[in-house]
Amino acid sequence: LFNGKDNSMSKSMFLTGETYPKSQMDFCLMMLKKRGVFDLQKKRIFLEIGANVGTTTLYMKKKLGNNWDALAFEPMTENYRLLQAAIALNGMRGITCENLGISDKPENLDFGYVVDNPGGSGADQLNGLINFRSVSCTTIDDYVQKNALHPADIGFIWMDTEAHEAYAVDGGMKVLKDSPALMFLEYNPSFYKKQGTEKSIVSNLSEVYTHFVCYEQIKNGRADLRPICDLVKIAGEQSYNQCNILLWK
Repeated sequence: LFNGKDNSMSKSMFLTGETYPKSQMDFCLMMLKKRGVFDLQKKRIFLEIGANVGTTTLYMKKKLGNNWDALAFEPMTENYRLLQAAIALNGMRGITCENLGISDKPENLDFGYVVDNPGGSGADQLNGLINFRSVSCTTIDDYVQKNALHPADIGFIWMDTEAHEAYAVDGGMKVLKDSPALMFLEYNPSFYKKQGTEKSIVSNLSEVYTHFVCYEQIKNGRADLRPICDLVKIAGEQSYNQCNILLWK
């Protein structure tokens, strides 16, 4: 389900006939299988931060299976309502949705809603946007503690917060350290440089993870698992403002 004015993700799905972003999700599922996560019988949690209308939530939950629950955060009310409806219409169980943003501290932040690309809405995409509103945010660490979740049960994390990733990571360092989960992260080095968060996100990720792969470089033939210290090189290697990285422990 999409907003009728969405001219981005919905257009891509109509043109390709595939859910979005299928190729990235299949890549992550392949890497999880290599990690042996599917072989574990213990209940696991798929944690999605920035769920939009639920295309990733639904696809990953179906592929991961009944032994996994999903916890999806989506701060924009318009997207959140469509996310809830999609889950209901697909008859999905084991998915918890929260109408919250994830940041470095519990607070209200101004978000801009992008009408023709709702998935691009966020706290760090405000220039030139309309439809500002205050959004309630929490941190990963606070949410996990208050809801008596166990970091060890989190099996995989998907984070796409439209250039707010540095703040989300900073507010979840305890959980990220205590969880065995790999994390697939939309990485926006040019935005981090403007924010002044470039050093902090690299430092924080280096405390938690040992290696990473860049999805776009994998597509172009570079298949090596790189040491986390190479993360500082990504900005100079990419010809665009963002890429997607899989962080490995």
